[in-house]
Amino acid sequence: MYRYLLAPMAMLLSLPALPADDKSGKENPITVAGEYKTLMGEYQKTLQESDKRFENATTDEQRQKIRAEFQKFRSKFLSRVLAFAETHSRDKEALLALFFVLHLDTEAERKDLDWAVQIALKDHVKSNSLTEPPILQFLVFQDFPGSEKLLRGVLEKNPHPAMQAQACLSLAQLLKTRAGTSPRQAAIKLNEEAEELFDRVVKKYGEVKDVAELARIELFEIRHLALGKAIPDIKGTDSEGKDFKLLDYRGKVVVLSFWAQWCAPCMAMVPQERALVKRLEDKPFALVGVNRNASRESLKKCETQHEMTWRSFFDGLEGPISKGHNIKTMPTIFVLDAKGIIRYKDVRGEALDKAVDQLLAELEKETKAGNK
Repeated sequence: MYRYLLAPMAMLLSLPALPADDKSGKENPITVAGEYKTLMGEYQKTLQESDKRFENATTDEQRQKIRAEFQKFRSKFLSRVLAFAETHSRDKEALLALFFVLHLDTEAERKDLDWAVQIALKDHVKSNSLTEPPILQFLVFQDFPGSEKLLRGVLEKNPHPAMQAQACLSLAQLLKTRAGTSPRQAAIKLNEEAEELFDRVVKKYGEVKDVAELARIELFEIRHLALGKAIPDIKGTDSEGKDFKLLDYRGKVVVLSFWAQWCAPCMAMVPQERALVKRLEDKPFALVGVNRNASRESLKKCETQHEMTWRSFFDGLEGPISKGHNIKTMPTIFVLDAKGIIRYKDVRGEALDKAVDQLLAELEKETKAGNK
């Protein structure tokens, strides 16, 4: 139900313990850190109790009631957390409180998200601590007007280059993600601004090395891995340790799949991939994988066990090929025409078969026209 790994909780547990009472028998005054820890402890306890009741419930009606009760508690609780952040604006715990509200796992309502952003803009827009806790990084996953407003505010007003760099990167990532669900003309404008912002990170904030490296990877994806782009060559080794490259398949329609055995959706695709390879064994077609298993031996065993007759680049858990191609989810699918142009992305099921058949039909038509 609500069983998530809450990053704010991990930070909560890392806070120093409250000092012991002194020998006079008087209690030490409650610190801001202690107040925040108590507040988060209350949330965690209520969450755990709600989870337990939900698991023990025997009817849907009981489960719905338990869920509604927790949502009501959480709504009131977030108001207390935000009030805490306003009261203790000069303490680091205020940022932890804001991060708690902005974190996806908290499932805050829009009014609370907007309130959190207002506090951040008022009290913390010039802070040097907006990446620890990772508020700027997490705003990428909260696409509402306040996210963009806060990122632009930090980029414009924050005096610290590291904060400017992260705000610039996160804003670019936010716009790029938004472009993926926007109408064509809006998507073009969003992608153009995202590219400009990624480029700014690389050129202006190169000293912030980790952020600049992420921006370079994002730029590579925009400039080389978008629909209509010619995909750059990939060089590597397969499960046998033998060298090969993506260019070896030029002249064929190619499905390039980033996958791993530990990825359940990836393995769910294997029967379809196996059928596709079998059906098109006499056609100018190839399926090529980029695999992120823990070891080459496990890749080889997986190929044998699941009758995977196509080759995969062994990329390992660290995934240098995957990282270079900015692969954030798996499976990630590229469908290439015979010239290596990316024609489709992330198509699955029947849509994948149709995409491949369409490109094969185009190739056959071009071949016949060329032979006349």
